[in-house]
Amino acid sequence: MEAVYIADLAPFQEQYKSTFGHVTAGFQDIAEDSNGNSYAPASFSGYSIAKIAPNGMVTPFFMSNETTKYATASPYLYFGLVFLPSQRNLLIIDVQRGAFVTFDTKSHSPVPTPITISNLPSNYTSVLYDANVTPDRYPHQRIVFCAEDYLGGSGAITAFSSKDNWASAKYLDAVYNTDPRTKGFLTRTAVKIANSIYLSSISLSDGLSYDTVGNRSSFPMVHIAELVDTLMGARYPRPSRAQDIVVNS
Repeated sequence: MEAVYIADLAPFQEQYKSTFGHVTAGFQDIAEDSNGNSYAPASFSGYSIAKIAPNGMVTPFFMSNETTKYATASPYLYFGLVFLPSQRNLLIIDVQRGAFVTFDTKSHSPVPTPITISNLPSNYTSVLYDANVTPDRYPHQRIVFCAEDYLGGSGAITAFSSKDNWASAKYLDAVYNTDPRTKGFLTRTAVKIANSIYLSSISLSDGLSYDTVGNRSSFPMVHIAELVDTLMGARYPRPSRAQDIVVNS
């Protein structure tokens, strides 16, 4: 396997710091548009999104002087993003605002556009997700699955829908991680494998202290396709594998 490119984000971070006087960091998610450009949002300190061309050249897509407002309670900025080809928009989770925002990739001066979310439960006033995906099991990107790290104890996959190309969104429901093999884990994302959906989680407590390496050899992937189909009243082909799978290292 040969790398297509290696993109250096350090000059982008230096440009941000020289512009605003503080840092931007934590590039952990990425999405690719129809032209092969990739977008990497910052998760910490200052709001920014780096754009990476197909040849690996990095340029600013979005930079803002705004920083983390609620760092003590939640130090995060952007988590998870997907590209929406129909509108050529990016859909991103803005943790500080507790909402989805979109960016127009066609714009020369893109700005975040907040999305109004309806039907949220009374005890669920904002979104705080680790990742979001729009699996093609549910066509036209009308459904987004988001990973809640802690909801219900071991996390959950929450579902949102939109009928207006994500100008607005509606909360549908949650599929909780109740698999005993993953008790105490954090739910990190929903994963599409073939035509099925799995819940992927992570244990950060296997070592002698939090977030240290233990001796784990089993990493369960929990099959949830039938649960989310039922949750949404959907009628799609049944997955080719109906049982849970375990991926061993």
